Amino acid sequence: MNLKIIKINNKYIVLVDQSSIGYIETYNNKFHNGNCYLRLYLTEYDNAIARCIFDKIIRLEDKPLQIMLNACDKEKLAFIKSGGFVLKRKCYDIAVTIDDLIYKSNQKVALNCCQYGSAEYKQCARLMYHHYKKTHQKINPLTACYDDFVSVLPKTAFYQKYNYKINSAIFIEGNEIAYIYLSDAENALDFTYAVSQALFNKYSRIVFECDHVDDSAIRLASMFKVNLNRSYHTYIMDRLQ
Repeated sequence: MNLKIIKINNKYIVLVDQSSIGYIETYNNKFHNGNCYLRLYLTEYDNAIARCIFDKIIRLEDKPLQIMLNACDKEKLAFIKSGGFVLKRKCYDIAVTIDDLIYKSNQKVALNCCQYGSAEYKQCARLMYHHYKKTHQKINPLTACYDDFVSVLPKTAFYQKYNYKINSAIFIEGNEIAYIYLSDAENALDFTYAVSQALFNKYSRIVFECDHVDDSAIRLASMFKVNLNRSYHTYIMDRLQ
């Protein structure tokens, strides 16, 4: 077998015995530009040649490679694992209704809400920035500055205070819990329960993502009877391997 890889702009054309079997596309994420992201567009996935392909790409890109795939895509998953990629994160897409709620709280929690531009919002955003940075550090470190990160946050946040200081924050957009940081306080789930109830008063379902490396998101998911069938996995091939 004669394997050849040709780079044209942001695409690696893969030739086997002089015939193209498709290409692998590269792209960047300005929030995490330490890694080179890949998308696979091959017509066949031969595990025997995977390592040669990715070794060539990682040498030319000179940075770790990152691929995100649906957990159901068994063929591509087998291909990239044969090529040297290692699973780093599982991300679940979750949609729940009030009937899925298994955590019950009788605690009365003050439900504070703030909007973009307020002093409280800035405190919530700062908490979220540091949490997000921490949870991604071992996978693909955050390279965006605080201001860039805040620019993608929803404009509405709920927050909880302890000793006059904000210690938990939940950013919402419509029926989505988009970002969440929960403190270690015992009543953090009571706060989350109150936010969920407020959303269910407006919407029939709530949606959110849950990374298995994010303890706050895991605690949110633990409140519900959830379906974990829909997930996306992040794989990394490190240049130091």
